[in-house]
Amino acid sequence: MITDQDIEKLQSVFATKTDLSVFATKDDIKAELVPLHQKIDDLQQEVDGLRESIQMLSVSIDKLVKSVEDLKQEYSLVVHQLDKHEKWIRQIAEKAGVLLLE
Repeated sequence: MITDQDIEKLQSVFATKTDLSVFATKDDIKAELVPLHQKIDDLQQEVDGLRESIQMLSVSIDKLVKSVEDLKQEYSLVVHQLDKHEKWIRQIAEKAGVLLLE
């Protein structure tokens, strides 16, 4: 049989109802989780907004890169055309006997 002394020993080893009252209950934990869920939702909305902004910036950068590439090609063609015109002018000047100064 269990004696009163055995019960006292068990009470000193195991937590009592009073000892456990200092720990958080389910309701305490739920009350803490609600604001955390709200913060997570707010952060998710901010991340979604940032993702959208980054996507728009990426599209804008792609358009700028395309424009720069187009301008490079156009510049190359203009330089080539200018070189041809200079060559023709020199040929015409030479045939006409005109001295061109640099």
